[in-house]
Amino acid sequence: MYETREFWKKTIFEYASPYNIIEQRPTYVFIHNKRTNKMSISYLNFENDQQFLDELKELKQYGLDNDCKSLGITVCNRDPYFIDKSSLEQLGVKPVTELALLGLEVSQEVLDKLNERHISNDYTLKEIEFDVVLENKEIHKLLFNHFPSQLFESIENTPRVLQNWHESTSEHSQKYFIVEYINSQTNEIQIVGLSKYIHFLKGVKKEMMYLAIAVTDKNHRGNGLYKALLAIRMKYALIEGAKFCYTDSDVSTSYPILRKMGMEEIYRQFLYVLNYKES
Repeated sequence: MYETREFWKKTIFEYASPYNIIEQRPTYVFIHNKRTNKMSISYLNFENDQQFLDELKELKQYGLDNDCKSLGITVCNRDPYFIDKSSLEQLGVKPVTELALLGLEVSQEVLDKLNERHISNDYTLKEIEFDVVLENKEIHKLLFNHFPSQLFESIENTPRVLQNWHESTSEHSQKYFIVEYINSQTNEIQIVGLSKYIHFLKGVKKEMMYLAIAVTDKNHRGNGLYKALLAIRMKYALIEGAKFCYTDSDVSTSYPILRKMGMEEIYRQFLYVLNYKES
């Protein structure tokens, strides 16, 4: 079931909310967030480049007519699919990154494998409340430096984006974790890692867990922090009875780690953005 394109198309509608306009078209799912005045489209099926570009022109005009800030574009395909860059540039569309959607069945065996390596005593892994995530500027900076700038726009805007994310899945189980680094010489404490999960309790993705965020400070990578953040979420997946977990992975960073732990690639996602002020 999890490997089918139709299944993942249905999951997009899990993010329906009073401030989202969602429409399903033959080739894509369209979302206009009225709170942020941003649009996003997810392409799961289209015949050729020209069809893709023609539909983008129509969506670009819709954004202009409705004074939208940006249009985020996700092209989902099992195999790499490269759109003509010059045609995209003429529309003002820029590539952002390439992600892979990966998943695996939850098991004690996977958790044991993740726990084979332990982080040093200089690091502490702990659960935190969402209020801390909203208020802590160190966390905001960590997220802003990790994700494409188009996502948060600014460090100051990060809490608002996080609030939108949290509210869109408020009916489900979700927890946040941080990794703190304690400098042995100065005793200064620094947040160097953050992760989140969403365990869906109903709907299309019932009994699935989304490993939604996993961010580590680049100066502390190579110390097992990412695996520790994976392990704590896998532990809760077992406790809460989730059957399947999945995540989006940047192919240039976390992808090799996730593949080594046994996650299978479901499909690739190519992300693009159109900022109306720039175009």
